[in-house]
Amino acid sequence: MVNTKLSNILKHFEQMYKFIFVRLYHLLSNSKVEWADIEKENETFDTLRKKYFFPLLFLLSIVTFVGICLAPNDLPEVENQTESIGWMQQELKGVLLVLTIYFTSFFLTIIVVGLFLTRHYGIKDQNAASRILVFPFCILMVSYIPGLMWEDLEFLVYVAMIPCFYVIWTGVDVVCHSLEEEKRQRFSWFAFITFVVVFIFINLQFTKIIQ
Repeated sequence: MVNTKLSNILKHFEQMYKFIFVRLYHLLSNSKVEWADIEKENETFDTLRKKYFFPLLFLLSIVTFVGICLAPNDLPEVENQTESIGWMQQELKGVLLVLTIYFTSFFLTIIVVGLFLTRHYGIKDQNAASRILVFPFCILMVSYIPGLMWEDLEFLVYVAMIPCFYVIWTGVDVVCHSLEEEKRQRFSWFAFITFVVVFIFINLQFTKIIQ
């Protein structure tokens, strides 16, 4: 009975992450077609964060913990229980830092971009900004994972900004199709710059606070 439940849970997670990664791959390889499908689904912000953002954030937290534990330079010789607890606190602090950075950046960016979209372009669809930005954040989280396991690959999270811009640009064309082309282009740049600036700012600020 227990094995059956465990098997069903693992199968559910496998299907969920397979769906997410396949969607991200299609957004990068055939973006316009995939965005058309996303727009037809017309999912709300609540659905998008539960379906894409939170599962990847959970995966990122697990990989972060494992990556910190396996890092050779971060494994002190633990001689007593007090040192063991202190070492565990350091590991949990690293996980908390990553969760805080991505969680705060995600919601703050969506709030800023959503307000801009409503006030300057009159688009009152509260889910438009979240549909445009949830996938770039997913790409950013996936690109962060290799750097957790191998320090030489930490730069990938910044290289990933390039495909993130492409996904935002093509997403705005579909989600904000009612806008004139010039306005769509301006909004694409605003959304991308906000995405980058907020992420870097939150990253720097929370790194200082937690450390």
